[in-house]
Amino acid sequence: MLEHPRRPEDRAPVGTTPNAHVLAGARIQREVALDRIPLVVLLDQLVELVKRPAVGNGTPALGERLTVVSVLVAQRAIDTTELASLAGDAGVDIANAFHPARTNAALEVGLDRTLRLTRATGQRLALARRLVEVLADDALNGRALLLVEKVAVLVHGRQQMFPDGARAYAEHVSLPPFANEPVLELRRVAARTQLTDALAGLDLPLHVPIWIGEQRRDGEQLVSTDPGDPQRVVALAARATEEEAAAAVASARRGFAQWSAVPAAERTAALRRAAAWMRERRAELAALALRETAKPWADADADVCEAIDFLEFYARGALELDAGPALLQAPGERNELHYVPRGVCAVIAPWNFPLAIPMGMAAAALATGNSVVLKPAEQAPGCGLRVVEALRAGGVPADAIALLPGDGGAGAALAQHPDVATIAFTGSGAVGLQLLRTAAQLGPGARQLKRVVAEMGGKNCVIVDSDADLDEAVPAIVESGFGYAGQKCSAAARVLVHESIHDVLVQRLAGAVQGLQIGPADDFATDVPPLIERAARDRVRRYAELAAREGTPALGARDVPQDGWYCAPMVATGLPPDSDLLRDEIFGPLLAVEAVRDAEQACDRVDALPVALTGGLFSRNPRTVDRVVARSPVGNLYINRAITGAMVGRQPFGGNRLSGTGTKAGGRDYLLHFVQPRVVTENTVRHGLVV
Repeated sequence: MLEHPRRPEDRAPVGTTPNAHVLAGARIQREVALDRIPLVVLLDQLVELVKRPAVGNGTPALGERLTVVSVLVAQRAIDTTELASLAGDAGVDIANAFHPARTNAALEVGLDRTLRLTRATGQRLALARRLVEVLADDALNGRALLLVEKVAVLVHGRQQMFPDGARAYAEHVSLPPFANEPVLELRRVAARTQLTDALAGLDLPLHVPIWIGEQRRDGEQLVSTDPGDPQRVVALAARATEEEAAAAVASARRGFAQWSAVPAAERTAALRRAAAWMRERRAELAALALRETAKPWADADADVCEAIDFLEFYARGALELDAGPALLQAPGERNELHYVPRGVCAVIAPWNFPLAIPMGMAAAALATGNSVVLKPAEQAPGCGLRVVEALRAGGVPADAIALLPGDGGAGAALAQHPDVATIAFTGSGAVGLQLLRTAAQLGPGARQLKRVVAEMGGKNCVIVDSDADLDEAVPAIVESGFGYAGQKCSAAARVLVHESIHDVLVQRLAGAVQGLQIGPADDFATDVPPLIERAARDRVRRYAELAAREGTPALGARDVPQDGWYCAPMVATGLPPDSDLLRDEIFGPLLAVEAVRDAEQACDRVDALPVALTGGLFSRNPRTVDRVVARSPVGNLYINRAITGAMVGRQPFGGNRLSGTGTKAGGRDYLLHFVQPRVVTENTVRHGLVV
């Protein structure tokens, strides 16, 4: 390693008396302050000092060694990796020091100095986590517990969120890696019984208030009904006025002042408690989603799981974001980058994922320290109420999360309010574009540019090449196009198939679709449930009539139940290139199949679309796969599998072009949309010390 020239006495081995350790620490402190020693030499000296055998019972020397660690951290900006490595070396001595016959006074003094002088929260957390890992093995008792509790206080500034003391904190900083919540195995009788019992136990209708802080106003202006049985009322909600939207934003501003000051670890704990609340009520929440939005059991259960995933994933992401990235450091200065919350976030949610999507947008905003006003979809206010209840039960302050049921006017009022810093939206392209226009117009009193986090749907195409395995492609296309009656923003709408296998694929698709069962969502055998409302059914029927006029339906007419908003699934072929069915987002069980010359022509047709959300390819030729991957503009491309069902952490989800603003929900970058960066640069060439 590099050797910095020093006086001979400075290169002498560290002695074996406490005074020698003190002198060594003072020498390092002096050289660091004068910036006369390279970092690599400094680290080498520190590791040598920490590893040297202790004096007597070892504890005083250990305290002095930790003081040297504190000098290093206070005077030089060490990144998290280096600090964690050093903490590991010191941690061995720390664990050995917890012998019943040894005193820990000097150890506590050294640790106290170390953590107090470690200025960056991320560095404190890295050191604290390593210490807890060492201590938790076999020494997490007695004075060790008190010491870990001290770590919690020093790192986070308070410990209200850790009422059980050090053991709870040790569990917190040792979070297991994120894993997706497993879905229920619905072939099992026990799982089915759990869900049907929960459905039978629903106390309907729910009464959904306008909930601002601790104030609630009930009303019955909005009526949510079961799409499979429109006579069944699921929820009665108040309709928010513009004045109430303004009041919700004012409350959220107060909540932001409180919530943004809460350390990231406490926000993480709150979100994880909200996830636990949802786990305990999983069957009830799935049953509510089924009743209110006609999601079949598998989709309803997956919706709850995804909401839990968002809470757990963003909770961990908040800790990573709080640590901040490593910056280039020059001699004589310390550079730090911190992410801070933007302010009030208006969350405008859709009905098709009534728990997962509003929870995901709200959880991302809250995890990063923002406050939230949630406007759920008019068709799903009951699920919106459960989202807010979960977050408040987890510990999010009342002023930091408001519920504002209402129609489009409430959403517009939130978007126009000058104190709303961020708009998180999932829905139609028309509404999303209007929100972008609104956000671009600065009204009176505006103090920052609004940011719009938008996902706006698409016209999703599946390419089927001549060498595709149709045994794999057909069920995947049917699942993608007709699952939840085609009411997923990622659902397949067009199939671009090689002309040599067009007729075979159409025949097999028609046979598979003909066998789908149309029925109520609470029937475990149902494949195609009703659409969300009368207007949706009427719209899809108009497109089906257009398909019959312009093209050729691939299967005959089918009877559907008359009591709900049902629509028969349809496969259409032979449509003209300028057909509206090949351009419009239909959001229903209608699939268009087109013959193409080759994969290049298929890519040309995909590229001609203004939207780019999801897409698929079935091919066994690696060159074809590489070519389509290179040309595809979509945000999520799936190869030889269904194009729906993105998983948090595995397939971050979001579209390009007019499908959205490039966000990737369920990915590591998503939280960056809810924060703004700040860089602090400090001159570290100090002249004397303040005593």
